[in-house]
Amino acid sequence: MNLKGKVSLITGGSGGVGSASARQLAGFGSDVMITVRRISGRAEAMKDEIESLGRRCFPCEAEMSDPERAFRPGHETVAQLGGIIVLVHAAGV
Repeated sequence: MNLKGKVSLITGGSGGVGSASARQLAGFGSDVMITVRRISGRAEAMKDEIESLGRRCFPCEAEMSDPERAFRPGHETVAQLGGIIVLVHAAGV
Protein backbone atom coordinates (compact mmCIF):
# COMPACT_ATOMS: atom_id res chain seq x y z
CA MET A 1 0.00 0.00 0.00
CA ASN A 2 1.39 3.40 -0.91
CA LEU A 3 0.35 6.25 1.39
CA LYS A 4 3.29 8.52 0.60
CA GLY A 5 2.22 12.13 1.08
CA LYS A 6 -1.09 11.12 2.69
CA VAL A 7 -2.28 11.94 6.21
CA SER A 8 -3.66 9.60 8.88
CA LEU A 9 -5.39 10.43 12.15
CA ILE A 10 -5.19 7.73 14.84
CA THR A 11 -7.18 8.11 18.04
CA GLY A 12 -5.61 6.33 21.00
CA GLY A 13 -2.31 6.57 19.16
CA SER A 14 -0.02 5.65 22.05
CA GLY A 15 -1.95 2.53 23.07
CA GLY A 16 -1.49 -0.99 21.72
CA VAL A 17 -3.80 -0.98 18.68
CA GLY A 18 -3.30 2.73 17.98
CA SER A 19 0.49 2.63 18.12
CA ALA A 20 0.61 -0.48 15.92
CA SER A 21 -1.64 1.29 13.41
CA ALA A 22 0.52 4.41 13.49
CA ARG A 23 3.68 2.36 12.85
CA GLN A 24 2.07 0.48 9.97
CA LEU A 25 0.65 3.60 8.32
CA ALA A 26 3.96 5.44 8.69
CA GLY A 27 5.67 2.42 7.16
CA PHE A 28 3.36 2.84 4.16
CA GLY A 29 4.50 6.47 3.90
CA SER A 30 1.74 8.35 5.74
CA ASP A 31 2.30 11.27 8.08
CA VAL A 32 0.32 10.73 11.28
CA MET A 33 -1.49 12.63 14.01
CA ILE A 34 -1.98 10.57 17.16
CA THR A 35 -4.47 11.49 19.84
CA VAL A 36 -3.70 10.89 23.50
CA ARG A 37 -5.42 11.92 26.72
CA ARG A 38 -2.29 13.79 27.72
CA ILE A 39 1.15 14.21 26.22
CA SER A 40 3.41 11.73 28.03
CA GLY A 41 6.61 9.80 27.56
CA ARG A 42 4.73 7.15 25.53
CA ALA A 43 3.35 9.79 23.16
CA GLU A 44 6.77 11.40 22.74
CA ALA A 45 8.37 7.99 22.16
CA MET A 46 5.78 7.22 19.46
CA LYS A 47 6.47 10.60 17.85
CA ASP A 48 10.20 9.88 17.83
CA GLU A 49 9.66 6.41 16.41
CA ILE A 50 7.46 7.65 13.56
CA GLU A 51 9.87 10.47 12.78
CA SER A 52 12.74 7.96 12.65
CA LEU A 53 10.86 6.38 9.73
CA GLY A 54 11.06 9.71 7.90
CA ARG A 55 7.43 10.66 8.48
CA ARG A 56 5.92 13.56 10.38
CA CYS A 57 4.04 12.83 13.60
CA PHE A 58 2.21 15.10 16.00
CA PRO A 59 0.60 14.03 19.26
CA CYS A 60 -2.63 15.88 20.08
CA GLU A 61 -4.32 15.89 23.49
CA ALA A 62 -7.96 14.90 23.17
CA GLU A 63 -10.76 13.37 25.18
CA MET A 64 -12.89 11.42 22.75
CA SER A 65 -15.74 11.01 25.28
CA ASP A 66 -16.20 14.81 25.43
CA PRO A 67 -18.02 16.08 22.31
CA GLU A 68 -16.59 19.59 22.75
CA ARG A 69 -12.99 18.29 22.74
CA ALA A 70 -13.48 15.40 20.29
CA PHE A 71 -13.33 17.71 17.25
CA ARG A 72 -9.92 19.14 18.16
CA PRO A 73 -7.82 16.32 16.60
CA GLY A 74 -9.45 16.77 13.19
CA HIS A 75 -8.83 20.51 13.21
CA GLU A 76 -5.25 20.06 14.46
CA THR A 77 -4.51 17.40 11.83
CA VAL A 78 -5.68 19.58 8.97
CA ALA A 79 -3.76 22.58 10.35
CA GLN A 80 -0.49 20.66 10.90
CA LEU A 81 -0.49 18.06 8.12
CA GLY A 82 -3.32 18.67 5.65
CA GLY A 83 -6.48 16.77 4.75
CA ILE A 84 -7.14 13.43 6.42
CA ILE A 85 -7.17 10.35 4.16
CA VAL A 86 -7.13 7.58 6.81
CA LEU A 87 -8.91 7.54 10.18
CA VAL A 88 -8.26 4.82 12.76
CA HIS A 89 -10.45 5.08 15.84
CA ALA A 90 -8.57 3.07 18.46
CA ALA A 91 -9.29 5.15 21.58
CA GLY A 92 -10.49 2.91 24.36
CA VAL A 93 -9.63 -0.30 22.48
